[in-house]
Amino acid sequence: MLLAAALIMVITGCNGGGGSDSDPIPPAASLVKAITAFSLDGVDLTINEAGKTMAVSVPFGTDVTAMVATFTTTGASVKVGSTVQISGTTANDFTSPVVYTVTAADATTQDYTVTVTVTGEGDKAWVSVAASTEFSPRDSSPNAVLYYKNAFWILSGYRYTGIDYSTSSDVWYSINGRNWTLVNDNPPYYPYSVFVVFNDYMWAIGSIDSYRSKDGLNWERVEPGPYGPVRGTVFRDEIWILDEGERVWSSEDGLAWTLITDETPWPARYWPAWLSLNGRLWLFGGAVLDDLTNEDVYYNDVWASEDGKHWSLITSAAPWPGRYWSGYAAYDEKLWILGGYREDNSDNWGNFNDVWFSADGVLWIKQTEVPWSPRHAMFVWVAEGSLWISSGYSGGGDLHNDVWQLLP
Repeated sequence: MLLAAALIMVITGCNGGGGSDSDPIPPAASLVKAITAFSLDGVDLTINEAGKTMAVSVPFGTDVTAMVATFTTTGASVKVGSTVQISGTTANDFTSPVVYTVTAADATTQDYTVTVTVTGEGDKAWVSVAASTEFSPRDSSPNAVLYYKNAFWILSGYRYTGIDYSTSSDVWYSINGRNWTLVNDNPPYYPYSVFVVFNDYMWAIGSIDSYRSKDGLNWERVEPGPYGPVRGTVFRDEIWILDEGERVWSSEDGLAWTLITDETPWPARYWPAWLSLNGRLWLFGGAVLDDLTNEDVYYNDVWASEDGKHWSLITSAAPWPGRYWSGYAAYDEKLWILGGYREDNSDNWGNFNDVWFSADGVLWIKQTEVPWSPRHAMFVWVAEGSLWISSGYSGGGDLHNDVWQLLP
């Protein structure tokens, strides 16, 4: 398993000097700004001068909260925040990004990023349950699946119809994740509804129509949910809805809704993770997309709340790259984020196949072995003491209908 944390070092100096047209011009002494050697707890790191990066792997169990760097620099001073750094003496916490500012005589700066990876505990293994299934290959940005009455349920999906790609609702169930039965090929709910299990019903909550069912075949129309529901979870015996990435609503019966806050502290965003774990609501990830400027913003911040109204920023930058359309879950007393998408990711059509988990939202560990292909908008279940995934989109028309299980 992997734990990554970034340490940013800023070094200041300047360039100048003399020489012939063909010889490099050495920088003036007051302008130089380079790290010339760096080690962490006695381990030497290779400096990528072009990218201004360094990386090191340490054994599982290493305390990364108080690691001491030994370094040489051409800068005049080094600080973290307002604290002067002394080579071989000052300890720093590598569980979240740390900015080192090294000041040269002329106050110019240079950033160096140091990444620490913790390896070794031994990953839980992913096993293939089904390479393909009876339901058509698809993805689902609202994670349109539930585990209900000891069965896996799929409730909608974006898929190829034989003519074009579209999203529509259908109901499939399975008792083992391998063999699937079609229950209803045209249920009445909106395919981008919020789906939860609550009060012994499966719910499909939309802002115009909401429905509930006990068998997947017969759906009862009920009062609509809040405007534009994006994510839903069950927390303290109520349904909690994230509305358009900004407002938080709750309902004790799924019929009447109370606005908890319309002043959430995070920037509005599309398709973040939204779940409950250990007496708190959690939000992390998501994106803001600007089609006019193409200046998209991908988030890797983590927020938590005990009441849905008052929120705390747990970390502004988790070690996983910001993304949206990720899978997510509360499993094994931990937060999980799986796969996802960001357009500026040059690999795999923008898709990820990484898996990260955290017990506190600050310290994240990355799995080293993930056998399923990169994808976004996958299905995720927590069932039978395991984490399960299925489907998703890998780009280039490559939709999936496989099923994978993380062994407990």
